[in-house]
Amino acid sequence: WATTGIFGFLVFLFWYFQNIYYGFRAYFKKKEKAVKNLGLAVAASFLGLLIGSFFNNTLLYPHIIILLMFTLAMFYNYTNEKNT
Repeated sequence: WATTGIFGFLVFLFWYFQNIYYGFRAYFKKKEKAVKNLGLAVAASFLGLLIGSFFNNTLLYPHIIILLMFTLAMFYNYTNEKNT
């Protein structure tokens, strides 16, 4: 957070925990099994990355972040398709 300041750090935390919240919300509230599984995968991935970042700076590894963002994109795309 040294390069983005307090504002950037707070925005990142908001985005991070918002994805965890939406993942768990989809897991507990949605009816479709695929959406429930993707929601749980997103929430568990972000929580695992948060815990792993305490011991090793995993946010700097592109192969981890690319897979996480791909999963997040599939989750949001699939939940938006099901809402319309």
